[in-house]
Amino acid sequence: MRMKYPFALLLLLSRDAVALLHNGNFTTPSDAIPQLAGVSLAPPRHPGLGTMNITNCCLRALTDAFAVQNGYLVISDPSFLSPGTTPESFLSQMSQGEFPCGSDFKGTEVKASYTWCSIYCAGYQKSQVNDAQEWVSPLVSFILPCLVFSTAIPRRRRLQVSDVLFKRALHNIYRFLLTPIRFVVAVFIVTLDYLIWLALCFAFAGPMILSGIYEAFLDSRILDFVMREGNAGLSKVMSTRLLYIILVGNLDFKWKSGESNPCSYYHYLC
Repeated sequence: MRMKYPFALLLLLSRDAVALLHNGNFTTPSDAIPQLAGVSLAPPRHPGLGTMNITNCCLRALTDAFAVQNGYLVISDPSFLSPGTTPESFLSQMSQGEFPCGSDFKGTEVKASYTWCSIYCAGYQKSQVNDAQEWVSPLVSFILPCLVFSTAIPRRRRLQVSDVLFKRALHNIYRFLLTPIRFVVAVFIVTLDYLIWLALCFAFAGPMILSGIYEAFLDSRILDFVMREGNAGLSKVMSTRLLYIILVGNLDFKWKSGESNPCSYYHYLC
């Protein structure tokens, strides 16, 4: 019997069935998953310069997750995939146009351990300039708030702008003509000061948070000491000073001559 429409049967077959018909004739995982063809298996060069590609890392993980045995696609390492994932379910998702690498979808997740990532996907991926979502989102949600709070942190040392740059020079034509240059120098000093401080805040955010926890611990010890020693002869002046220390934080005090340093009497606090 001659079929009048030879392609009608193919149109009726689902894409899942087409994928399963070819299952059993695979030689490499890339035969079943075409996206794996040509995947770079070498670790990124110069990872500290942002040469890592997250999509290639995802494909690299799929290469380690799947293998071919007797012509059939099998899962060689299930730790890279969501629990319960089978080769058939993965191919079924692919036939529906869903693929875990390079897009977001509600399907099989590709996972990798930290050890694996540190070997094959070390470093970070640079943001694409033409993709505003990649750099606008972290800029608005993280970097700008950090800048606001970082500039409000009190600090002991900073680059000071000399008062010489702001002296009035209306009576001196030569100094008056140098006003734009002095303004540029002052702006440069202030900008450099903020850049150095922001770099320190980003680099030492962990120790700063730890010091904040330590300061809270010291404050609790001072409160316990005042409550315990308040009824045991601790003067109101000394109690006020101790509570004032909690209020102002960890600042360097220079005690005036004739005033007693609480650390010399109460070693429990210092």
